[in-house]
Amino acid sequence: MQNKIKVIVGLQWGDEGKGKFIDFLVSSENKNKKLVVARFQGGSNAGHSIEFGDRHIVFHALPSGMLNENAENLIGAGVNVDAVSLQKEIEEIKDIAPWWRKNLYLSREATVVVPTAKLMDNAQELERGVKKIGTTGRAIGPTYSDFYGRTDDLAVYEALDEDLFRKRYAEIRNSHLKILSGRFDLSIDEKELAEEEKKFFDGVEFLRGLQSVTCQGFVREKLSSDKEFLAEGAQGTLLDVRFGSRRDVTSSYTTSAGACVGLGAAPSDIGSVLGISKAYATRVGAGPFPTELGGKEAEEWAATKKKQDEADLSYDINEENAFRQGIALRNAGQEYGATTGRLRRCGWLDLPLLKYAIELNGVTELGITKLDVLDGLKEIEVCVGYENMPRPDMNRLREVRPVYKKLPGWQESTRGCTSYEKLPKEAQEYIKFIEKETGVPVTLISTGPGRNEMIIRK
Repeated sequence: MQNKIKVIVGLQWGDEGKGKFIDFLVSSENKNKKLVVARFQGGSNAGHSIEFGDRHIVFHALPSGMLNENAENLIGAGVNVDAVSLQKEIEEIKDIAPWWRKNLYLSREATVVVPTAKLMDNAQELERGVKKIGTTGRAIGPTYSDFYGRTDDLAVYEALDEDLFRKRYAEIRNSHLKILSGRFDLSIDEKELAEEEKKFFDGVEFLRGLQSVTCQGFVREKLSSDKEFLAEGAQGTLLDVRFGSRRDVTSSYTTSAGACVGLGAAPSDIGSVLGISKAYATRVGAGPFPTELGGKEAEEWAATKKKQDEADLSYDINEENAFRQGIALRNAGQEYGATTGRLRRCGWLDLPLLKYAIELNGVTELGITKLDVLDGLKEIEVCVGYENMPRPDMNRLREVRPVYKKLPGWQESTRGCTSYEKLPKEAQEYIKFIEKETGVPVTLISTGPGRNEMIIRK
């Protein structure tokens, strides 16, 4: 009997803690099983944080199974590969994952990020002005645009052939430079570009030393084996390029359907979908956020401030002022971007959007992260509907007026708890409330950043 794919996706605006859940599934629940972990979209703009002993590791393009010797890891066709960034990622884990070379596979159909695409990214963001998206500047958007434009994209299989690579890169470089000097009227610092290109060429040489595979063939082979198959998404559902809150989104398909597109898998290959949500909500960058604590003031603050600007702000998590409470919640949850270090905007759980994401992904089970961050709250608010909109319209989210329900908080620590029965009664009721409202069982609950700070519910 053929295996099925278990897809792990974020149900909010990213940063839900997907990396920890995959690391937990690979290292704990499935520690004696043979596994495949495949990343199906995104690129170095995403950051999956994993706690390994006393080390804090952030994966960008690497799948989260790299720290398990029994896991084969695939960078799928839907991923934009930054060769320089990928090489740095591997350098950081070589000592704790000496098996990395034999366990990592690179899809030949994936697209390689080129230096001039990063110049394009910055130019496009500058052109947007006050309507800027808040891109990470990692050239993910321009690289996807080039791929779909079918002209200025560099495939992994082209980069692996040195002669073809030089020809293709020259064509792409010239095309980008014409656009930069023409449409954007920008002069290029040739010396700086040459320095970036040297790093890029070294990175491409590194790619040539990796195991490359045709993505669909690799996936089909592994599904026909006895290996358990996990597909890992980056960002979150509400950032999906088509069904997210346009246009403040990422450039790829972040939903479970994206696993089919990014891996060459059939819809019938998907067996289950684990959707990950925080116990509250966060968002990085610009865009609508109906339940944001502090509203417009908080959005503007997050757009202009950095982590150090909040270092001396010791607001209480039960502050009556919503703006200050949002800062306190961010501090409690250490909500700062894994890739960019930017402030994550914080707010209450939005059930209409959570239900929307569950429906869009076909979620079969839920994982809730950062339950412990809510420790100490006297009351927890949850958005249960919108006054002026029966269902979320992703193009009109700034217009909604949330309706909140207040639930009792708990005045004791849940940090590190591994038993649902040992959670405070109010915390248990909070989980049950989410299950009742969504109709989906919560099977995993994270109670801290550590790998084993997890509750398993069957």
